[in-house]
Amino acid sequence: MDEPARAILQGRAEKEAEALKERFKDLENVRELYVSAISPALVVHTGPGLLGLVVDPIDSETRSIVKK
Repeated sequence: MDEPARAILQGRAEKEAEALKERFKDLENVRELYVSAISPALVVHTGPGLLGLVVDPIDSETRSIVKK
């Protein structure tokens, strides 16, 4: 069965990203959850406080992203 990989991307919003991680970490199908910085080019256009969430299906046997 496939499970989603999740990443929280932040642009000068470290505390907010960690708070979002805390909300997601105990969900039933969350196995891995990463927090990472997003490109400064996006922060230039949005300003500080940018958050993004990435969800990709992962094959539970091969541990690789499922290509559709």
